[in-house]
Parts: sequence; C-alpha cells; structure tokens
Amino acid sequence: MTELNILLITLIMYIIAIYLYLKFRINWILAPTIILWFVPIFIVDNLFIVIFSVIMIIITIVIAFFNKEEDY
Repeated sequence: MTELNILLITLIMYIIAIYLYLKFRINWILAPTIILWFVPIFIVDNLFIVIFSVIMIIITIVIAFFNKEEDY
C-alpha cells in the first residue's frame, strides 16, 4: 500500500469515529482516535503535517478526557 492509501484509510476511520461521537455523545469513542493521529507522524516526512498531528493529539485528549459535560 502506498502512503496515500494508508492516510485515506486513517481519515475515513477518523471521520467515522467523529460521526459516532457526535451522534451518541460518548467521550470514550474519541480516545482511540488519538492513535490515528500517530499514523501521519510516522509515515509523512513533512514537518507541517507532523506539527499539525501533534496539535490534533493534544486537542483530542482535551476533548475526550477533560470535557466537563456529564453523561446521563
């Protein structure tokens, strides 16, 4: 598989996880998406994409674990 195919599969998995999170509002659905952001870090050599991925890892951790919204 090429790098582009792997990145597209990762993007599709991320979009599905975000859709499930928005539909059901379950915070633990976002936790595995943190792992998906490591794929571009190890595959792509572009510094901009690596920095963007690290920022998205931090944002996803904050949303998934430090969200003050209570589950009913």
